[in-house]
Amino acid sequence: MLAFLHTAAVHVPSFTRIVRELAPSIQILHSVREDLFAQALADGHVTEATRSGTQAEVQRLVAQGARVVLCTCSTLGSAAEATPNVAGTRVIRVDRPMAERAATLGRPVLLVAATPTAMATAIALLRESTPTDAPAPARRELLCSAAWERFQAGDQAGYAAALAQQVDANAQPHDVVMLAQASMAPAAALISRSDVDVLTSPDVGVRAALSLLERSETPRADG
Repeated sequence: MLAFLHTAAVHVPSFTRIVRELAPSIQILHSVREDLFAQALADGHVTEATRSGTQAEVQRLVAQGARVVLCTCSTLGSAAEATPNVAGTRVIRVDRPMAERAATLGRPVLLVAATPTAMATAIALLRESTPTDAPAPARRELLCSAAWERFQAGDQAGYAAALAQQVDANAQPHDVVMLAQASMAPAAALISRSDVDVLTSPDVGVRAALSLLERSETPRADG
């Protein structure tokens, strides 16, 4: 079973759709913990209490039968991946495959986030994803706090439009635009710049999780 740890209910239908398109028969389970993300925002970072709460939720999903847990919140992703006592289950943050791609393209990265906590964890992930034998990509940061206010108000269309407007205004030719948060994915279709590449996390993150799930369910050959 593939389980999702979300911090916004809006992600449930969008990630369900992606899974159903890629692997219709896979059993999925969703957990929405808006409180964990809200606490991280209030504290300005992931405290030990929020970290413990995130990991307890991952452990609960594992206890319900999850073989792979995909955390769709970039802020809580690191804490989720470090969950102890989940032997036999893989835990992955949704933005890791995207960051690994951005880090290896050899081009400047415009890192876009809507909250300071998401930006901080995305910076750390991008550094972590850079191969040890390769130079770190040049990076600029674009914090879209005003767009986040629209998301919080439930204005998904306005959120995506505001993000796209900011990217169009701030990207430089040949940038790799990394939309750090899964909620930003709809903005990709609205970005008008043809001289940049835009990376989003949901689709590639789900594909990575499904690959892990397939490997975990493949019987090992004897001998």
